[in-house]
Amino acid sequence: MLAITPTGTLPPSDAPMTIFTSRTGVEIVAAAGWTPGATRVVAVGAPTADAAEAAGWTRPMTPQRYDSTGLAELIIDAAPPRVVVARSDHGSSVLPEALSAAGVPYDEVILYRLERPADAGDSVHATATGDVDALAFTSSLTVVHFLEIAREDDIYDGILAHLPQVTVGAIGNPTAQTLREHAIDPDCIPSEATADALIERIFDHLTTHR
Repeated sequence: MLAITPTGTLPPSDAPMTIFTSRTGVEIVAAAGWTPGATRVVAVGAPTADAAEAAGWTRPMTPQRYDSTGLAELIIDAAPPRVVVARSDHGSSVLPEALSAAGVPYDEVILYRLERPADAGDSVHATATGDVDALAFTSSLTVVHFLEIAREDDIYDGILAHLPQVTVGAIGNPTAQTLREHAIDPDCIPSEATADALIERIFDHLTTHR
């Protein structure tokens, strides 16, 4: 449901602290030859930290809570003089808003764009025909794209008719909120905002509710 297009922009290596909000971001900058230098790297969660370690960096700090709120709390407690937030063009507003409210100066570097692939839509049509048991939404943008396709292909009513029989999972609270804004209540939200945790919660829900 998403295509990743690197922007070619890299974060500076001299910032006191650089925040990576996804494994994808780490992999993109590492492939481009970027190294942390003197900057202190913080990762949103274990998968992102694993990618950093695999790239040969010192393992970054991670928050106890793997989401934007937990990340903001860690950064604010560390009280850096300046922060660089390296992420996609569709990052949640939670982190920058929390940093601004706490008076932490930050710069945002857009590492990659998230776009809807031209051939996306198989899962949307399968849901409309009742051939899907579960949907895993890994970002607010996947929700938006899913529903855009449903409306463009005139299968939105079919989606709504079959959703009560589908287990709907959201990777975190921002994604869950986007679903609710479209009158869809998620069944599963993992305590850790990782794909593995989301899939585990969905399988648990399917096991106990089927």
